[in-house]
Amino acid sequence: MRALVPPLALSALLATLPARAEGLPQLLRCGERMIEITPREGGLRLLAGFDRHELEPVPAASGARYAKPGDPSTWFWSKGEGGLASLSGEVLPECLPAGPFRASGNEPFWSLALDASALRLERLGQEPLVLAPPPAARIVGAMHILEAELDGQPLAVRIEPVPCVDSMSGMPHPATVTLEHGAERLTGCGGDPGALLRRSARVLRALDGAPLPSERPLELLFGTDGRFAGQGPCNRLLGGYRLSGEELRLGPVASTMTACPEPLMAAERRYVEVLEKVRAFALLPEGGLLLLAPDGARLEFAP
Repeated sequence: MRALVPPLALSALLATLPARAEGLPQLLRCGERMIEITPREGGLRLLAGFDRHELEPVPAASGARYAKPGDPSTWFWSKGEGGLASLSGEVLPECLPAGPFRASGNEPFWSLALDASALRLERLGQEPLVLAPPPAARIVGAMHILEAELDGQPLAVRIEPVPCVDSMSGMPHPATVTLEHGAERLTGCGGDPGALLRRSARVLRALDGAPLPSERPLELLFGTDGRFAGQGPCNRLLGGYRLSGEELRLGPVASTMTACPEPLMAAERRYVEVLEKVRAFALLPEGGLLLLAPDGARLEFAP
């Protein structure tokens, strides 16, 4: 998400975020690698592929620097819009925002694209409005507030890291966005839905509403590289995932070839079958995850 609070530097965002607040994830491209960083609890969560690292602040001459306790060779150092990262001593190419922050809403339809160079507001049946460069942001708690004048009217954009479900597509997003332009007030959702999938490793607790016949924890983990990894009742699973504006698709699923008793093998075949039919996901009130297929099949994961 390029310039989550343009044109405020990432280092400033990390330095001013309150210790107990969790901010919005930011997806960064470091050469051919993708990482995701999330300010949280006075530190920083760094995701790289399937690896998850909890980093803590360390002294830096400039910007904001975070390192992994016990492994100082894993760190992130914010530099302007992006930053530098090292994974167990492997220093990645410069990390830059992977794209603009996007938000949209319905009734009436509107969309917002925001990066360091411009804010672009589109509304159905009206000419797009562009503000370049965008205003600096104020940070109140974990909310990012941008205020300016656009087309002769006061503009205020509030981005809050509270999950939001698009009222038309049903797609969950990691941010709730409110936009006020003159007397008009628009509400909607923003940010990359994939961040909600990548937030944590998920443990399967029900398949089609019933628990699996296995005492082994069955996990599903989404990576920053467009792949997922999982554990069935018998075998390790691996596949890709793709998110569009309206659906989530998983698979095809590859697996190891370990045999086990037939009730477990049957459950695993069903697990893989449902994974490959998934077209949507939803968040449960307590933080769990639902993967949903059009025929009503469902996978329920604990928080």
